[in-house]
Amino acid sequence: MMNGKKWPAFLCFLFWATGLSAQETPSLKNDFGQSATALLRIGRGECLVTDGVLRTKDAYACFGDTAWRNYQFTFRAMATPAGNGDVHICAGFRANNRDDRYILGLKGGSFNALYLERMGFMGTDDYLALRPLTFPVKAGEWYRFRVEVAGDRMRIFLGDEALPRIDIRDPNASLCPQGRVTLGGSYVETVYDDLEVSPLKENALDGQLKEAQTPVPDKERLRRAERAAYQPLQLAKVSGARTELSLDGNWLFRPGYELRDNDEAILPSRDDRSWHVMHVPDFWNPSRVWLHGEKYKSESKGASDKYYQEEIDRCKGYSFDYTRTNIGWYRQWIEL
Repeated sequence: MMNGKKWPAFLCFLFWATGLSAQETPSLKNDFGQSATALLRIGRGECLVTDGVLRTKDAYACFGDTAWRNYQFTFRAMATPAGNGDVHICAGFRANNRDDRYILGLKGGSFNALYLERMGFMGTDDYLALRPLTFPVKAGEWYRFRVEVAGDRMRIFLGDEALPRIDIRDPNASLCPQGRVTLGGSYVETVYDDLEVSPLKENALDGQLKEAQTPVPDKERLRRAERAAYQPLQLAKVSGARTELSLDGNWLFRPGYELRDNDEAILPSRDDRSWHVMHVPDFWNPSRVWLHGEKYKSESKGASDKYYQEEIDRCKGYSFDYTRTNIGWYRQWIEL
């Protein structure tokens, strides 16, 4: 009211709207040195600044402004040993609200990988990238991240690596075009430090996509090493009317594309020093059945992504080419 009179409703709205101050140029530094720092917190779990770090579990903190569009940010994070060896470090960007945001995750323990997904309202979620790692991700170790986002392109770097681990374009980036940076959100207790955000131009990431490549293993060297380590099964003693011996373990294996004739596989007199080694019970093809995840372009997506990727990695890890193997022979020696 003013001088005993009510303001028109539209004037009240205009006064409220002009009071907003959107920060369109991303810029932020936070070393979490102030324990009394107020946080924009999402979730009911732990999310507080203490002892010079941000500590989260089952909740995350938001930084910056929902008007931010193109920027890069860096931070370092560590899953605490309280997670019993599990690692799931989460962060996010272009977080406009709880539903619409990008999430990146570094996983360790039983499965070491870096992933990126877009969360969206009413079924617009997309699993954008899953990159298995060749090194173990461990609790109690700090990992440094650099994330770049400009236009529809996103790049995620680990440590000081020159090439990103993830470098993709999201054809549906318009569903999540702008928003804050987030730290936290994992079920594993995680600490964060040294968050820094700076602006990028919208065309800053124009050019060809290029990711760090996983080294291609020398399959023949692997075959020779595994064959040299192979040992026949041993039945040291026969006892009673029935003696049982488990056939689980390493068997010799010969893919069909390496055979000149079947006698080479059937006759025990034929030399098998050039054979491969495969663990049994296992099969040389990925197990898909109902656990096969959905596909989004060339990437797997859906609830079974972890299992799907583990199966692909298992088969790629053999010393032969599983994609060329239409038949295969197993051989086992048993010393009685």
